[in-house]
Amino acid sequence: MDEPINNRIPSKLLKSVWFLRLGKLSLLIASLYATFSFTEYFFMKVTLNKESKEKSQCAGFDSKKFADSRIYSLINSHYLPNDVVDHCGPEWRYSYQIDANGFRSNGENNEGRSSILSIGDSFTFGFGVKDSETFSSALNAYNAGLWGITYDIHLKALDRGIAIVKPKTVIWTLYPSHIITMMPSDWSTRCPGDNIYISGGSKISIFLRNFIKKHLISATEESYFIKYFVNKLNINEIKIEDYGIRVYKNCYSTKEILLYDRNLANNEYTDDKLINQSFLPDRDNVYKQIYSYLVEAKKLSIKHKIDIYFAIAPSRLSLAMIEKKYKSSFKSAEIDPRLPDRTLTDLIVQAGFTTNNVINLVDEFSRTKHWRDYYYVEDAHWNAKGHEFVANVLKNKLTF
Repeated sequence: MDEPINNRIPSKLLKSVWFLRLGKLSLLIASLYATFSFTEYFFMKVTLNKESKEKSQCAGFDSKKFADSRIYSLINSHYLPNDVVDHCGPEWRYSYQIDANGFRSNGENNEGRSSILSIGDSFTFGFGVKDSETFSSALNAYNAGLWGITYDIHLKALDRGIAIVKPKTVIWTLYPSHIITMMPSDWSTRCPGDNIYISGGSKISIFLRNFIKKHLISATEESYFIKYFVNKLNINEIKIEDYGIRVYKNCYSTKEILLYDRNLANNEYTDDKLINQSFLPDRDNVYKQIYSYLVEAKKLSIKHKIDIYFAIAPSRLSLAMIEKKYKSSFKSAEIDPRLPDRTLTDLIVQAGFTTNNVINLVDEFSRTKHWRDYYYVEDAHWNAKGHEFVANVLKNKLTF
């Protein structure tokens, strides 16, 4: 019988081989540790610099007056006349000025404005940009936009604005994702996309949950890199419960995806049956409400002989989906990123307007490869370039 091969290799050589393997393993571990440490340091510096910059930039910012400004507009469908309100965030610091009519100022173009009235939400208002940088300012229009306000208040602002301005043309900016904010369901505690992992009472499940709770959750809370990664996954919170690990998703982002799904009735978005049962009727009820507002707008346009045009504003998520740079995590979803803006167009036509009254900015934005340059990096709104782009589209589409 042949002698075992290990017996033929000198013991010193065997030790050298094992030391070499151990050295490689140690080097690998050291490299991984160094890489993670460098990554962690990089994300820590970025996060702390960002927080420091925002704190310095927003020193003295009166957040209460900013919030009160919205509350006033919510009640009155316009802002407090002759007011000046500071607004600060990571990507801006400016003051918006309100004129004697409760409209937002157009900056240097505030005098001798045209017979155009702009109404809508924060995209019309110009959330994040200066008075003179809004598309309304570029059109020399009266800016009756109200940030953080939905379609029902827009209609009141329209009625009031017509009485004051007596416009020949109205531009009403519609943001499809506001359908979500109008839903009555209690989305604050239940969210599509929330899921439970490693559930059950088996010894392995219990061991894994305890291990993650003791070792990984604390790391998630302390590590800047992991926080960044978790944020990119739209995860708001991770909780270890007795029955499993519940992952809470960013509710708004997740619900927005559902607006694009043509398969709502057959899809399971969460383990919460109430969400699966309520989202579809909630969404359809909101569409019915919007239709009723559009009918009233049509009556006003006939009564006052006004041309009302509807500019449908795209969300970044819908544009990313059109570009096929974003894939939904819902396996059985039939995603159509154009579904909300097409539905709104249908409602506009059903209310008595024509397709000529619709300016679908989703089309205009999706035609350019540079549409990301028109939005803020972190915030969902248009920056100054975005407002300039929209103003040019409206000038080309409409004859004032």
